[in-house]
Amino acid sequence: MIGLMELDTGKNEARLVGLNEFGVKLFDLEVTENDVTEHYLLPQISRFPQLSEAVGLSLRRIFLFPAPAPDQDALSYSAGGYRLAGDRGEQKVLFQFGGDPVRLIEKTVYQGPEHWRVVFFDYQKSPQGDYPGRILLEDRQAGYRLELNIESVRIKDEPTEN
Repeated sequence: MIGLMELDTGKNEARLVGLNEFGVKLFDLEVTENDVTEHYLLPQISRFPQLSEAVGLSLRRIFLFPAPAPDQDALSYSAGGYRLAGDRGEQKVLFQFGGDPVRLIEKTVYQGPEHWRVVFFDYQKSPQGDYPGRILLEDRQAGYRLELNIESVRIKDEPTEN
């Protein structure tokens, strides 16, 4: 599957269009911190119950929430990296930063009803800033792994090549 995503970090929203290898649109979803809106779902895909919610939950975990809160989370330094640790309701969250320049390497949520982590790998350089070339989401409780390979990142107002 190929995905095209628009991420609005100011509004904490993501919109993802999923396509098959022939370019047929499978779904078009908008995800916020608390909601998933289906703009389109291919009828054959709708036979998979709660697919939109599962995709939305994964997007939310990777890109939207939880986010570091330096004014609330406890900062520590160990083994060549920085850690921010805090609480989000019943959940414990941990953000690990490292490298040169310092970047987000991993975020983990544990305790309460969830136990999952997101690992950010292979940072790529771009004029707009560095971005992870690969992202891995592991949900230990649900028993699945999702790996994303990021092909390119473009600022929304950035002109496209002709």
